[in-house]
Amino acid sequence: MKLRAGKGLRRLCRHAVWMAVLSLLLFSGCRRAPSIGIYGSYFPGWLLCLAFGIALTAAAHLVLRRMDYEVHLRPLGPFFISLSITLTCLLWLIFFY
Repeated sequence: MKLRAGKGLRRLCRHAVWMAVLSLLLFSGCRRAPSIGIYGSYFPGWLLCLAFGIALTAAAHLVLRRMDYEVHLRPLGPFFISLSITLTCLLWLIFFY
């Protein structure tokens, strides 16, 4: 019986060590977020990238509509949502990474 209890305790200890190591690795990525000063107010960088990503998506929507490519892009909702997410992430990578 003592051997089983010892193995269980070692296994529990091993799991606790791994959880501690993983949590340290995850928390090491936490740092101060890039912020941009606009007229004395500081905005997070991701918020500005989101605004520009949505603006670029609206511009792409107008261009695609004018060129009559919009009929080939069905369903429109998921297409433009994924386009705005992609543009937002690309802008963040270009300006803050």
